[in-house]
Amino acid sequence: MDEYTIEQFWEHIEGDTHALQMDGFDNCIIGAGEIAGQWVLIYDQDKIIEELCKEMGYHEALEHFAFNMTGYVGSGTPVVQSIKIVE
Repeated sequence: MDEYTIEQFWEHIEGDTHALQMDGFDNCIIGAGEIAGQWVLIYDQDKIIEELCKEMGYHEALEHFAFNMTGYVGSGTPVVQSIKIVE
């Protein structure tokens, strides 16, 4: 599997402007994928919440995430995953 910086990813998809990005959360990107021929970014939900906790309390961060950062906003909507490792 190839690894890319966010800048290399944008070059890789040749300027596909449909892939939406969450401003200020580049460090939470864990990958990219293609859904129905459309590139999307994949974010780590736990990392996003950790970032939000730098500005607010944990419960407030969860609420902000749930109400402001989830849901479908059109073509290119980022995918947010909660990563759990099973041993």
